[in-house]
Amino acid sequence: MRSRGFVLWVCLLTFRFTAARAADLDPLWNRAVATVTQAGGSVASRIETRTEVYNGDEELMEAHDKIQTLAGWNGQEAMWKTERTHTVVQKSGLTVAIDLGAKDNPFFASSEGRASQERAGEDTLDGHSCIIFRFEETPPPSAPSQREKKDEIGPLVGTAWLDGETGTPHKLVYCPKKLPKHVSVYELTVYFSVLPDSSTVPRALDMHMKAGFLWYKRIVRLHKNFSGWTRPPDAVAKDPSPGTEPADTR
Repeated sequence: MRSRGFVLWVCLLTFRFTAARAADLDPLWNRAVATVTQAGGSVASRIETRTEVYNGDEELMEAHDKIQTLAGWNGQEAMWKTERTHTVVQKSGLTVAIDLGAKDNPFFASSEGRASQERAGEDTLDGHSCIIFRFEETPPPSAPSQREKKDEIGPLVGTAWLDGETGTPHKLVYCPKKLPKHVSVYELTVYFSVLPDSSTVPRALDMHMKAGFLWYKRIVRLHKNFSGWTRPPDAVAKDPSPGTEPADTR
């Protein structure tokens, strides 16, 4: 640990799909699993990220803006064009990175048997009657070379708002079950959109984090917008269903 500060990388990992364990799931939760896994290998063709880092007195130190646009495909791998702007009032010594894909959520984890859930009440969200679920998500087994990094995050716990009729996810709020070292607050909120083919993908993400030790205090606020969800060309050819073309989900 360097005395001048520290670097914290928070990366949500993309997982491979395996057969769903529908028999173990609440029927409404199972509908959410189905609509999320339907998104398959979809990616957002435009990702806008705004990251702000403050000191312990909530004075802005740095602001980062990044726009990623899909430039093409190398087989199944997306190729990106990135534009960045960076405003520095005072160097913060803190770097935060969050990657979020269509499969990075407890619903997809449920399809791999890595998430537990239970109903926790009802609520109204943006005019939708929702069922609230509490969940816990366990990370997948990792290679020894990756184990140390993953273990810093460990299981995730949180709350999900599902449409009471369709099971469509509207919102997730979650955090690590055990906070990483030197982190006192870490919360992620994810909002979802439904594509024309009825699959569900992230629309926006908000992150709030407080970290530090001794005199070193930092507050991070990060926001992402996802739009233009699409699939690799070979996936479109195999499944020419509605919603495979880019669609503005903002």
